[in-house]
Amino acid sequence: MNETSSKKAELAELAASHDRRLSVPETLAYVTRAVELVKRFEIDAYEHRTVEDVRRELIPTMTKLVSSAATLVDKLSEYYGATQDDPDDYEFDSGHELHDVEETPAPERDEKIAGMCFVGKLELAQNLQQIREPLDGVDKLTLIARCIQCRGALFKVAEAVDGAICEREGWSRTVRSEPELRESLIVRRVYCRLSLRLAEIDPPTARDARESMQAADAALAEVLSSDVERHLRMSDRFQLLQLRSRVTEWLARAGESHVDTAVKLWQDLTIATELLMQINNRQELVTHDLEAATRIAERLKRPRRTGTAFDAAVMEALSDLTGRDPQLDHWMQRLEGDLRQELVTHLERIGSALSPSESEPEAAGVGMTEAGLDFT
Repeated sequence: MNETSSKKAELAELAASHDRRLSVPETLAYVTRAVELVKRFEIDAYEHRTVEDVRRELIPTMTKLVSSAATLVDKLSEYYGATQDDPDDYEFDSGHELHDVEETPAPERDEKIAGMCFVGKLELAQNLQQIREPLDGVDKLTLIARCIQCRGALFKVAEAVDGAICEREGWSRTVRSEPELRESLIVRRVYCRLSLRLAEIDPPTARDARESMQAADAALAEVLSSDVERHLRMSDRFQLLQLRSRVTEWLARAGESHVDTAVKLWQDLTIATELLMQINNRQELVTHDLEAATRIAERLKRPRRTGTAFDAAVMEALSDLTGRDPQLDHWMQRLEGDLRQELVTHLERIGSALSPSESEPEAAGVGMTEAGLDFT
C-alpha cells in the first residue's frame, strides 16, 4: 500500500470513529488525530490529477471526515449544554485515561462551551454543504478550493473547541494551528474597522442610549455579515455573536430605557474590541509589520525620481499595516480621504478657473477637445 492509499485508509477509519462510544478526552484525541492527518493529506496534489479523481477520492474523503467531525462537535455541544437534572444516558463517557489524570471529576456543564460547539457545528455544516450540493458542471479547481476551505474550517473549529474544553478542564491543549499571514492581515483590518466604527459612536446616555445601541448593532452586523467573517477565529466570532445578541435584546425592549444596562453593555463592547486588537501580538504579524515598516521608511527616504512617493505599491504595503498603530491609521485615513479630497477640490477649483464661462467665446475659436486636449 502506497503512502497516499495509507493516508486515505487512515482517514476513512478515523471518519468512522464517531460511531463508537467515546469519552471527552478520546474525542479530543480524535480531533487532534484528524487535524494531523488532514495536514498531511496533500489536497493541492489533486491539481495534477483528473477531475474524476477529485470527485471519486477527494470529495468523498473530505465529506466523510468533516461530517463525522460535525457529529462529534454536536455531541460535545449537547454534553456540555445538558443540565445536571438530565438523565446521564449521554453517549460520551467521562473517562480521562488518555490524559493520565487521576480521579478527575466528570466535566461540569458549561453553556459557553456548548454554545461554541454549536457555532462550530454550523461552521462545519456550511462548508460541508459546498461539497455536498449538486456538483455537476463544477470545475476541478473549484472543487479543490472548496475542499481546502473545508480543511481550514476543520482546523479553526478543532482549535477553538479543544482550547475551550482543555481550559475548562485544566488539561494541556493538544491542537494549535499556525494562522497564515494573509488571513491574519484580513482579520486585523476587520477588527480595526470595528474599533474605529465604535469609536465614532457616542457612549449611551439617558438621552441617546437607543441611538448609540442601534449604531453599535449596525457595526457588529457589518462584521458578522461580511465576506471576511469566515476568516475570524471561532472563539472571536462567538464572542461577537453573543455581544450582538445582547444588543438586539436590549433594543427589543421597546418603551424601556435600561440606561444602566446599555452603559454596561457598551463597556463590554469596548473591552471586547480592545481584546480583539491583541491580534497584533500574533508572531506572524509582528514579523511582517517590522519588516514592512522598515522597508517603507527606507523607500520614502530615497530621493524621488518620477511620480509620487506614495505609489500603488507603497499604499498597498501601508494598508497591510492597518490596525498596528492608531497614529499610522490616522495618516492612512488622511492619505486615503482628507488629502485626496483636498486634492480633488483644488483640481476642481483650477478647472473652474480655466474653464470659459458660458457667456465667453472660446479663445481663438478652438476648443480643448479640438486642440487634442480631451481629458475625459
